[in-house]
Amino acid sequence: MFSFLAYQRFREQSAHADIFGFVQLGNWNVSLDNQAHVAMGQLVSGNYHSALHVTAAKGRTITEADDSPSADPVAVISYRYWDRQLGLDPAVVGKTIYLNRVPITIVGVTSREFKGVQQRSGLPDVSIPLSMEPRITPNSVRHNEPWRWWVMVMGRLKPGSSAGELQASLNPVFLEAAREGWDSAPAERRNARLDRDQPRSPARLIVDSAATGFDNMADVVTPVLMLSVITGLVLLIVCANLANLLLAKSSARHREIALRLSLGASRGRLLRQLLTGSVAMAIGGGLLGLLVGYWAAGFFQNWINGDGQNAVELQLNLSVLAATMLMSLFTGILFGLAPALRTTRVNLNDTIKETARNVGGNRSRLSKSLLVAQVAMSLVLLVGAGLFLNTLRNLQSSDAGFDRENLVWFTVNPQMNRYPEAQIVSLYDRMIDAIQSIPGVRSATFSQVRLLSGSSWTSSIFMEGAPADTASSIGVHQLIVRPNFIETMGMRLMLGRNLNEHDVKSSPKVALINDALARQHFAGTSPIGKRFKFGIAPTARYLEIVGVVSDAKYTQIQREVPATVYTSYLQETTSGMHFAVRTAGNPLTIVPQLTEAVRQVDKDLPLFEIKTQEQELGETQNGERAFAAACSFFGALALVLASIGLYGLMSFSVTRRTNEIGIRMALGASGGSVVRMIMRESMILVSIGVIIGSVAALGVARLIASQLYGLKPHDPFTIAAAVALMLVVAGFAGYLPARRAAKVDPMVALRYD
Repeated sequence: MFSFLAYQRFREQSAHADIFGFVQLGNWNVSLDNQAHVAMGQLVSGNYHSALHVTAAKGRTITEADDSPSADPVAVISYRYWDRQLGLDPAVVGKTIYLNRVPITIVGVTSREFKGVQQRSGLPDVSIPLSMEPRITPNSVRHNEPWRWWVMVMGRLKPGSSAGELQASLNPVFLEAAREGWDSAPAERRNARLDRDQPRSPARLIVDSAATGFDNMADVVTPVLMLSVITGLVLLIVCANLANLLLAKSSARHREIALRLSLGASRGRLLRQLLTGSVAMAIGGGLLGLLVGYWAAGFFQNWINGDGQNAVELQLNLSVLAATMLMSLFTGILFGLAPALRTTRVNLNDTIKETARNVGGNRSRLSKSLLVAQVAMSLVLLVGAGLFLNTLRNLQSSDAGFDRENLVWFTVNPQMNRYPEAQIVSLYDRMIDAIQSIPGVRSATFSQVRLLSGSSWTSSIFMEGAPADTASSIGVHQLIVRPNFIETMGMRLMLGRNLNEHDVKSSPKVALINDALARQHFAGTSPIGKRFKFGIAPTARYLEIVGVVSDAKYTQIQREVPATVYTSYLQETTSGMHFAVRTAGNPLTIVPQLTEAVRQVDKDLPLFEIKTQEQELGETQNGERAFAAACSFFGALALVLASIGLYGLMSFSVTRRTNEIGIRMALGASGGSVVRMIMRESMILVSIGVIIGSVAALGVARLIASQLYGLKPHDPFTIAAAVALMLVVAGFAGYLPARRAAKVDPMVALRYD
């Protein structure tokens, strides 16, 4: 992000690119056709659409003439918003839409193909000119504050220009704008930044490719890489099975191949014939994989998008199809080549005379090695799946520090509707009264941040008498709340008193702290009566600690309880608040009454983000849930594939040893001894694979330790359960051919050739 000053200088002085800017502002209160709702909004420069080569599906896009403080206010909506909110109304162009109670004319709809420039958040619903920011955002003066960095900047290179030339030309412009912003910043802002930042090298502008938009998907990069490794292991298991199948077929066709060679067939022609079969199977598997991928795309899309913004769309396209077919072709050739070479490398005389009697012990070491590798890789995947499933279970059963049952949240932002601050307190009181009159509502409160939503507000506090420097600052999470927040959320007052309605702006400022902060910084002493202030500004007022409350998780259930300060909304500058309503029964049943109650207070104030606490918690665990499900699926698939491989190998072994088994039984061997012989051979292979897999799983588990919660990477129960499951399934897969071997008729077996 850059300051508005830097953005303007870039546009004025860039000779190598068409520079444009944009700002995503989050939710706006919208009134359209007398219906109040919330829409995602953004500010864009006049050349935003033209520089991106975005066309309009209807009407026109924003132009340079629109991006002027004196221009008529206009807006362009996204195709998705046009479809969802207006039902593709053909008369949409010319309609008046009220954004934060500001009337704006819709002049166009962007094309359906345009998805925005930010990968994760996607295309906002409504775009308006950047110059309208002071009108649409109440009390905003960011245009005139060159020390604030809030504009995102991109550009399209002009013909004949390069990124290096653009960077060289804009770097001095950037440094000059940054220096002007720093010099004009308030003293307390400069001091706070100097205290917070460590010494670093001089700032430098970096120009990078934006071909894929802004990358804000860092939180899914690690899980996606891990899933790629997992799918790679599954692919190796499949390939090992394919190689084992081809080895079995090649052993069965030794005499046939020898006869073909003796009759004049060339080795190259036979190799092509054998490879054709393996490639055909691989491509068939690739096509089946595409069908599974089509089904799984929606699953992973929901995981990546998380909150339902539908920003990232995962689709199967020609690139995916080509990559899948190439991978299938490559694996078919690679893992079919060794069996094909082995099949065509024969001694003609010995092979033609070969019978089942003299090949019973000629089993492939390569087949056994491949089976051991399958078992080992399958066990690694099973251990990983077990660890992630246990992590998910621990997250769901973890104590949040407050009562999560029968609690529903919703959000309102009256400031967007230009409510004067003096009226917001009265508005909130009327809303609380209306909500608490709904049958089934036990209590209602609000806070600036929702608990367990992933959001937070962090600050630094300085105790009275401590020097105003980094060493004496205490990092805390802050919550501005209604005085009844502690009781409504089911937290406990451990010491002192609670916030109350007498704690107003004209009275001394007070605060509650949680037990974690009390333990960390007031060990052995009572914090009651101690005073602190936020920041180091000389004008900052001190707050007195009047109570200590029990610990509650703040941002996410998997994180430790942070040091937290609770202050009253009656003593703070109020803004949009998140309401929490405690009900006697299912909270979702009262949502229509909640909406109507707020509408009775102000029909133009929309409710949004209506979710129960469990839904809120579930959304923050989307990644863990999806990853556990994916690992479980791949682990189960790997187990099935390894079992099939074991069954196939032992079945082939039994078939090749039919004559030997018949001789053993003719000499008095019992069916039980034959079963034990076959089972012993199969379980030795499985045990070797389990030992190798266990060692590998311990190493892999250490690499994923940061993704686990509530258990150690070498959790003995998880590893033991995975080993037991592998042994049971593998034992059953080995028992089936062993039982069939025990039922061989000795007379038939002796005639087997």
